[in-house]
Amino acid sequence: DQQRLLPCLVFLKPEETNVNHPFMRASLVDDDIFRPQMEVLLSVALAAGGAINLSDKLTRLNESGLDLARRTVAAESGEAAIPLDLFSSRLPSLWLQKLKKGYRVLLINWEDTEQERTLDLKALGISCTKAVNFWNDKPVRIRNGRITEVLPRRSCIFAQLIP
Repeated sequence: DQQRLLPCLVFLKPEETNVNHPFMRASLVDDDIFRPQMEVLLSVALAAGGAINLSDKLTRLNESGLDLARRTVAAESGEAAIPLDLFSSRLPSLWLQKLKKGYRVLLINWEDTEQERTLDLKALGISCTKAVNFWNDKPVRIRNGRITEVLPRRSCIFAQLIP
C-alpha cells in the first residue's frame, strides 16, 4: 500500500525528470499533489503515539512540506490510537487516540475513489460538539454526535476533538 498510496518516494531524487522511471508519476518539487498522501502517512505516525523523527532535507521542502513538518513535530504525543474497525474492513480506516486532555480521531480513505466515512462519537461515549482538522485548522462538522466526511481518494481527516 505504501507504493500504491505514494506516501514517500524514497528511491527518487527531487531533480528526477525521467517520466518513464518506474516510481515516477508526478513532479515532486514545488507541487502539492502528494499533500493528502503525506497527511495520511503523518497522521498514522502521530496516531501510533511514538517518537517522531524527520529525515527530510528540510531546506528542499516547499511551504506545504514545511507546514507538515512543523505541525508534526509540534503535535501533542498521545497514547497509541485504537483501530475501531479492525477485522471489519481490509485496512482500518477509523481510529481513536487518547490525549492528555481529550481525543484525536482519524478517518482514512485508503481507496482510489472518493469514499464516505462516519465515526459515531456517541457510541464511543464521547460527548463533543466541536472538532478541528489537525492539518489545516478548519472546523470538522459534528452532527448528532457523528463525524461524517466524504473523503477524496487516498486522503484522511485527522481531527482534534474539542470538549
